[in-house]
Amino acid sequence: MVALLNDLFGVQARGGCSCAAPYGHRLLAIDAPHSHAFRDEVTGHGCEGIKPGWAGSTSTTSSPTPSATT
Repeated sequence: MVALLNDLFGVQARGGCSCAAPYGHRLLAIDAPHSHAFRDEVTGHGCEGIKPGWAGSTSTTSSPTPSATT
């Protein structure tokens, strides 16, 4: 998603999931067994697309729109 925002629309964005993982787990109601199942799929089968993550973009002070994270 971040690459599409950048390449198609020129929106400088960043993606990730590491720093917000505890919050994301609570927000998405991912309990320990589901978290371990996701990890096993990613590490054992290379299914990177199942990881929950975030995309964020920040505007400058001269921009009329505020920061957004989805």
